[in-house]
Amino acid sequence: MIKVTLDLQQAESIFQELNKELIDTLPATYDSRITFFVDTLQTLLNAENINHNECEHKDKSEDFESGSVDSREKSTNPFDDSDDDAAKAVETIKIDASGASDIKSRKVLYKVRATHKYVAEDTDELSFDAGEIIFVLKSCEEDLLDDGWLLGQKQSDGSRGVFPANFTKPL
Repeated sequence: MIKVTLDLQQAESIFQELNKELIDTLPATYDSRITFFVDTLQTLLNAENINHNECEHKDKSEDFESGSVDSREKSTNPFDDSDDDAAKAVETIKIDASGASDIKSRKVLYKVRATHKYVAEDTDELSFDAGEIIFVLKSCEEDLLDDGWLLGQKQSDGSRGVFPANFTKPL
């Protein structure tokens, strides 16, 4: 019986020491979990970034070897064209107000891109194809525009007229 009590006391002292060590180290381990995850994720993301850069470099070298990037076929989609020319457009456009030599300056309110082809049904209407850029001009009282119609000028050829707003989308 004495031997069993001695073993019990020795086990209790070992348990107390281990418990004390755990109590001392557990909060530090728990707090360091954040830095561990941050370090691990940084390493992973840096490796991914290096991989993407290498792939991009490889793609560029393959393009160079296979031919110039400019030699690729151009897209037939009119919405793929760049709008750099439209962005550099002048804010005011001189237009013919009466069809004669009386030229007034009208302010461009915004630009729209034609989503559908529209064929003019009247002399004052504007015909356009899908994808064309049209400058929406400020209208006067004398223009007498119906609801849903806008006054505009085509960027491509400068022709002016009214057009239905639902055939376009703003840029």
